Amino acid sequence: MPLEQITLLSPLPYLTAGFAPVVIMKELGFDRDENLDVEVRDMGTPGNAYRALLDHDGDATFINTIFTFLTRDKGSDMRIFGAYARYQNRSFVVAEDSPIQSIEELKGATLGLFSTDHEEFAEATLRAHGIDPQRDVRFINYRTPQSYDADKMAQALKSGAIKAIWLLDITFGLLAVEGIKVRRLPSKLVDKLTPSSSVCSTDPVLAKRPHALAGLMRAIARGTVFAKANPDAAIRLVWKYEPRTRPTADGEQRALERDRVGLGVRLENHGIADPSKPQLGVIGTDEIATWRDFLYDTKAIANKLSVDDYFTGELLGEVNKFDAPALVKRAREFQLQ
Repeated sequence: MPLEQITLLSPLPYLTAGFAPVVIMKELGFDRDENLDVEVRDMGTPGNAYRALLDHDGDATFINTIFTFLTRDKGSDMRIFGAYARYQNRSFVVAEDSPIQSIEELKGATLGLFSTDHEEFAEATLRAHGIDPQRDVRFINYRTPQSYDADKMAQALKSGAIKAIWLLDITFGLLAVEGIKVRRLPSKLVDKLTPSSSVCSTDPVLAKRPHALAGLMRAIARGTVFAKANPDAAIRLVWKYEPRTRPTADGEQRALERDRVGLGVRLENHGIADPSKPQLGVIGTDEIATWRDFLYDTKAIANKLSVDDYFTGELLGEVNKFDAPALVKRAREFQLQ
């Protein structure tokens, strides 16, 4: 039987270790096990990814959960069908030795923004903490469709040109090897928003290809379990897959440091306490309602639609139907050829 083609739109310049589950899906053929041939197409930014999805130039994407709410608010047919990263992966961060301890202290500051597509989320977070983003702060955008701009962000924090960055968790490792360790500024409202990122499609694709999308989710879930069970093997599979992540001849230790931090933070946010008993991809309707209410209350969206307008749970029962203990054993015994 020929493999079914499916296009997964990546919101990134290229896949790094923090997105090892997607790489592992391809490198170890978990997509083929589902009778799928998944093309992972790098789109550079979340905006590029979801716009391509809405233009029917792809079947699914994995992006921050906020984007479904923002686009549905404008009449799109994008819909969430599963969780990608469970716990909140976006936050304001400061240098580890910064005196700043709270988001409220950012009033009047110049802030970094990791991807201009996430300005609405950053602004909603500031409003939730009593800061008017139009009046009280200034943003400098980092990251392009081609680059993560880690060196520029690190230098800006070191020099004091910016006080904090609205940052994605997988970038912590990129900053660490530039000499900047960061810590999150807590937000009771934002930190409880789950899932932080979701797998999305459009209503026509969900109606026509539910089995393919369920298989895609299951293949990514298997990649996540493998990465949790053997993070260093996951990192080396990413190096094999993506040339831009590979260390130089004398830079392997630096690359390992970078990627262990990035992957470690992301695996924590995937929320797998025991890889032998994963509950990946699952979303509750109450989680979607909490997201909607936060975005409405902080004026990021103008309408409060039904939860069913943003999300379908019809595929979630299929995501974890694989032999997780056998996969954990395989991962721990794995040796890259």
